[in-house]
Amino acid sequence: MGQENVLQVCKHFRLATVVREGEGGLAGWIAQQEERRRLLRRARHARLELLAPAPTEREAVAVLRPEVHDTAVIGSRVRLGSGVRIEPFVVIEDGVSIGDGTRLGSHSVVGSNSTVGRDSILHAHVVIYPRSVIGSNVVLHSGTRIGSDGFGYTEIEGIHRKIPHIGRAIIEDNVEIGSNTTVDRGSFGDTRVGTGT
Repeated sequence: MGQENVLQVCKHFRLATVVREGEGGLAGWIAQQEERRRLLRRARHARLELLAPAPTEREAVAVLRPEVHDTAVIGSRVRLGSGVRIEPFVVIEDGVSIGDGTRLGSHSVVGSNSTVGRDSILHAHVVIYPRSVIGSNVVLHSGTRIGSDGFGYTEIEGIHRKIPHIGRAIIEDNVEIGSNTTVDRGSFGDTRVGTGT
């Protein structure tokens, strides 16, 4: 496209900027406009933050006072850290360890011999199967299932037989998992979701 055509296109879209060869041509002009738009978006976002800074999910949870609801069912040998909040109808099976400042949403289940680290949030209806490990600063949204059997089968004499899944599910620190997600435990080794995922 020649320079005259570029000027015609600019006039057609009522653009006031004149594109000249000495100023980087059309590519330079486009880069300037993109930078201008980016700066305007940042400025708009900063103004909104000043007017009404949105609390993070962790800040919103921090205002809830630590408590264990009367309807919660807690097994034997359970270790609860300080500042833990356990909401209505939570089930915590035997041998579970829950870290400081963790919140378990209503109707959640933590299976036997599992560990949940500090400052984690398990929203309503989360199920942690036995022997699973949940790290610190983990957010599991509603309906998440961690540590269930995988789909491991083998054929023996023409019949499908389930392979026992003896591994664990390990969710490391600083992980967020969306609603209705399932992370199955491993057949022989562990299923691991790495830090910061």
